[in-house]
Amino acid sequence: MKLRNIIIYIINILFLNIVNGVVINSVTFSQNGASGIYSVLVDEFNKYSVEQNLNITLRLNLVSRQNSTVVVKDYETMLESLFEHRSNKYELIFFDNIHSIKFSPFLLNLKNYIPKEHFEPYESGIATTSCVRDNKWVGLPINIDVTFLYYNDAYLNKYKKPVPKTWEELLKIGKYIQDQEKNNNNTDFLAYNGLFSRSEIGTCSLIEFIYSYRKSLKAPIPELQSEESIEALEMIKKIKNEIASDQFFQEMEVFSGSYINSGKFLFAKFWYMPLLIHYNFTNLPGREEGLSGSVIGGYNLGINKYTNDKHRDAAITAFRFITSKEMQKKLVLENQEIISAIPSIYEDEDVCLKYNCEVFKNLQLVTRPTDKFRDYDDYSEKYRDWIYEFLYGNKTAAEVLKKIDDLTKIYYIEINPKNSLLGIYIFLITLLCSIFMLISLLLLRVKKFSSRLRFLSNDFWIISVVGSCIIMSSLYTELEKVTYSKCHIKPILLCIGYTLNLVPIACKLIVNFPEENKISVWVSKHRYSFLLIFLLIDLSENLLLYITPYEIEKNTNINGEIFQFSTFSFSNYLFLYAIKIIIYYIKDDKKEETQIILKIQEQFQNSTHSCQNSSDINSDFSMRSDKSNNTYRVSKVLETSTGLQKLLKFHNKEYI
Repeated sequence: MKLRNIIIYIINILFLNIVNGVVINSVTFSQNGASGIYSVLVDEFNKYSVEQNLNITLRLNLVSRQNSTVVVKDYETMLESLFEHRSNKYELIFFDNIHSIKFSPFLLNLKNYIPKEHFEPYESGIATTSCVRDNKWVGLPINIDVTFLYYNDAYLNKYKKPVPKTWEELLKIGKYIQDQEKNNNNTDFLAYNGLFSRSEIGTCSLIEFIYSYRKSLKAPIPELQSEESIEALEMIKKIKNEIASDQFFQEMEVFSGSYINSGKFLFAKFWYMPLLIHYNFTNLPGREEGLSGSVIGGYNLGINKYTNDKHRDAAITAFRFITSKEMQKKLVLENQEIISAIPSIYEDEDVCLKYNCEVFKNLQLVTRPTDKFRDYDDYSEKYRDWIYEFLYGNKTAAEVLKKIDDLTKIYYIEINPKNSLLGIYIFLITLLCSIFMLISLLLLRVKKFSSRLRFLSNDFWIISVVGSCIIMSSLYTELEKVTYSKCHIKPILLCIGYTLNLVPIACKLIVNFPEENKISVWVSKHRYSFLLIFLLIDLSENLLLYITPYEIEKNTNINGEIFQFSTFSFSNYLFLYAIKIIIYYIKDDKKEETQIILKIQEQFQNSTHSCQNSSDINSDFSMRSDKSNNTYRVSKVLETSTGLQKLLKFHNKEYI
């Protein structure tokens, strides 16, 4: 059977370019830790293709130090460059799962091309977190890397201690055995390595330790500034101070590997490497028994969305074969270093005859926060470096966690009194004032006061007070997160509120005009029509705001806290053009005034947030006036410009 498969494979290679044959390319980095399985996957698919007469040949392109200038980190940079240039050089892309967000815009939404049954085995595992972006499946895991707690049976049996299930137990057992070994003059002994180095493994160690301190099995990773996160960091430091040291905790994997292979260790956190480490292992401990946490590494497989139709169909066929449950099971059975992202694999009898399936079924996986920053590498570096200011320095856990949280946290006025009293104060005061104003309308029914409230009719008093309440209600849009809907609702509330509040008064003043005129007569007979005209104007003006939507921008204060605000400048340009036309027809020297307004417009367009200083505009007016022999005086132009500047500055204000 093996000879038959070899012959079939050779025939497939010899007839690579036969008519109607399709050649597709895959790419991966040769030193990602599991590159050996990719050649197996490619060979298996090519055999399958020949057997099924698919006329599809899959090639594997390994990017290595020998054939490229890139190294581990720059492999992703190379892929990003290919995507940005819409390259279809490679159809199948193997990529590190931390870059799922970065590459998701360039990968096919697999749900549109592959039956949903294909994804079902993965849905109960970590794949829904590591491979789904914006409800799109952008890839599937080929393999995952996780860490376990390796333990030395020799020492545990010697002192009759169990395998720890919690971090407190690990500390207690480790301290006891370490003290006993020191009494026996064994100073070359590692109780626990930690792996809190200044590399990516350090970030992984921190995240999984915090995850192991969540409140319950189904709970998500604790918030950075939560009590659980603070307790987790304090426990890390306690373990370091009592059974390890700064040096041991900061060492790289090579150092830990040497201690593990020499047998001079008690507990060690390390990657799953059963062929190199011949010691028993279990899931990492947690805050309580039954809780654990392991950050996943590994590579996903996706399909380049810039692939042409013919090659895309071939790539989908190859993708379905490579990521099938059957192929995953075959990989696990034939390669001891492979961990599948399909949980049901470890319920299979054949697999469980070869592996301790309970350990794999009890894995509690968590992904790294790749959605926090577009540049995850930069975020990861700051994340661990700032926490290390607590772990290896003098800062408090709360300080460093707030500093990290401020990298991504958007601050806003919250209604929740647990977080801030300001929000609930604004809400309650605004509500109480509105209720008080509405209740005051009852005075219209009291004879003692009704005689003093004759300026407006009862219905217009009600409309005016309701308008005041609507104006006050615009304060509610300042609470909680800034959204596009709030940005649009606030000016609508203000416009309608001011109209309802002031138009009844304007109506009364027009009706009481000293001289009788057509307008006064018409308004007195059509009060509601008069009010409706202004409401229609408000609505039409606010509808114009949807032509150019608001933009939500961020600003950072001196404490490093991020706030959001909305900006809109479309009305500014309408205002400028209106002023330009008015002055063009008012002034005698049309050409000169047009040039002045164009200059103002140019200065305005150079800044999206504020007008030029009045001194700049004034100097421009003076310069132009000195150069011309026009009859109007400079002082008049300056007088005009002063009012214009005030209007421009007011009209171009930012609304937060």
